[in-house]
Amino acid sequence: MDSFGKEALEAHNKFRAAHQAPSLTWSSVLARDADAWAKQIAREGRLRHDDTKDGENVFMVFGREIDGSDAVNSWYSEVKNYDFGKPGYQSNTGHFTQVVWKGSKELGIGKAKSADGKVFVVGRYRPAGNNMRAFQENVFPSKDGNVKIPEKEPSKKGATPMHQHQKHEERPPLGGDQRREETVVTYPDGTKKTVVSTVTMTLKGNNQSGYSKQTVTTVHETGKQDAFSRDMKAALPKDSPSSKVHKDKDTKQSLGEGGTHAASSSSKAAFPKQATDAHNKYRAKHRVSPLKWSDEIARDAQAWAEKLAKARNLQHASKSERKETGENIAMFTGKFDSAGDEATDMWYAEVKDYRFDKPGFQGNTGHFTQVVWKESKELGMGRAQTSDGRMTFVVARYRPAGNMLNHFQENVFKG
Repeated sequence: MDSFGKEALEAHNKFRAAHQAPSLTWSSVLARDADAWAKQIAREGRLRHDDTKDGENVFMVFGREIDGSDAVNSWYSEVKNYDFGKPGYQSNTGHFTQVVWKGSKELGIGKAKSADGKVFVVGRYRPAGNNMRAFQENVFPSKDGNVKIPEKEPSKKGATPMHQHQKHEERPPLGGDQRREETVVTYPDGTKKTVVSTVTMTLKGNNQSGYSKQTVTTVHETGKQDAFSRDMKAALPKDSPSSKVHKDKDTKQSLGEGGTHAASSSSKAAFPKQATDAHNKYRAKHRVSPLKWSDEIARDAQAWAEKLAKARNLQHASKSERKETGENIAMFTGKFDSAGDEATDMWYAEVKDYRFDKPGFQGNTGHFTQVVWKESKELGMGRAQTSDGRMTFVVARYRPAGNMLNHFQENVFKG
């Protein structure tokens, strides 16, 4: 075990001790597998889950080196979202619950760096955690009732976290995963459903062009129905949109250390029409009414995009911050002037994975279904760049929110 693995193991066991779970032991087999997968996704330049029966947490940062505790601290920080009074799978908590899952006994950690400087960390757990209907006997509150949330920024070395994913399976293992957001949950009957409620991210492109993309979505939870508590069959899928309550993931903007990269006046004026037209082109194809632009929603989306760009962190706003609206987010390099088209095209591209003959939430389709959701009437979008102008973050907000469980059949139609 190298120093990175030792730091990661110690960080896990510190948190596990606080939550009344026995220490994990190091597994060279799991570490070898985790390292191989970290190298694979580093070569691809994108964060995604492996098809493994073991539990899995994934993490990626841009920039400098990190130590073994940074990814673990990030995963554990989701403890703030977990309601111990209602044990079970909860949105934006899967990384935390895997870290402290009592039934997991072994850990292996892998790390790799891409050619363009991204650092990928993979955690593997055996037996896998996040098994549906087993949270009550595996996830406990801290001994003293106090929880210390680690700093969001990865430790002293200053790397900037861009995304975290997680995969879990219920027994039997689930074929999907989210983490991201991703978490995978398997049902006793072997059903495989993937739902993303934390963070889902996809990076595409090659190092030569420096082109990359990242997207995340969530399914809205309201009084109508809670995507997660009602349909406890899903977990977070790999590289898929999140489901459940809008609590997750990512946003973007054009703010830097010293301020925001502003668009030209002509570009700024054209953005609302560009974004609305892009959405309504696809909505017309799926036989639903056009969205109307909302300056109010757009202001909130812009503020969140700027916050994400400044932090260089793709993450969903909380339900209260979104004011009950739906949310899609995306990140890519360049393309600021065409961000409305670019982001909408990325989200809609998930149509290829949607089974219209089986309406309902499906892994890796949540961005698409929100774009064409019939009952959504208003749209507001924001975009922002990082201080170096390289990365563009896009945030779209929808009112009323889409992706309501048990309402897909009357809202998502075949084109």
